[in-house]
Amino acid sequence: SKAIANETSKYGVALTKIDVIYSGLPLDQLPYYAKENEGRTLNIISVGRSHWKKGYVHALDAMALLKREKIDFHYTIVGVGDDEALLFQRSQLNLENEVQFLEYLPFEEVKSNIRKADVLLLSSVEEGIANVVLEAMALGILVVSTDCGGMNDVIKDKDNGFLIPIRNPSDMALALQKVARLSLENYQSITKAARKTVEQQHTIEKMVTDMQSLYEKVLPKINES
Repeated sequence: SKAIANETSKYGVALTKIDVIYSGLPLDQLPYYAKENEGRTLNIISVGRSHWKKGYVHALDAMALLKREKIDFHYTIVGVGDDEALLFQRSQLNLENEVQFLEYLPFEEVKSNIRKADVLLLSSVEEGIANVVLEAMALGILVVSTDCGGMNDVIKDKDNGFLIPIRNPSDMALALQKVARLSLENYQSITKAARKTVEQQHTIEKMVTDMQSLYEKVLPKINES
């Protein structure tokens, strides 16, 4: 990501010597599905291991704010299982009926769960560019992501998703409320823009072409040395 490239400048690396090559997805395996109806319940999903960098403590605080505002929602976190700290926090916030924790699932099951959701929430405090965000964007699921690492390389706020500050449950809850109030037309407009971003920036073909260009640029210099 550009964020990682910029980080290297702290160590004296010239940005002119850096090429940013984005990861590519098999888009033929991630077909876009346009949302067809507006449900009463906002179905939110996060996917990722149980680690403080994933920011799930902030996500749960945001869910408590949604409940206080009487938003009808259900939140699933895939990949955390029986994390004791998260179970305790969920209990303390009285969210047992609204929040579900799942163990690690095979990719096809994860993809199926993402398709059933209305929102993919990335609550992380640190990331590169999260593959799960790219996958959700490809599948037609709206993304709410923290502005961490290289996520602003991908998400353009209110254009192809929503970008929020890290460690900010109130802004996270507000963004989710905005999604809940979107018309079907506006929801589809955002997710179509997201799919277009992935098609332009994160195809396997583009990744391979960019890597070949990098090798062709670097190899002559190695041979000269």
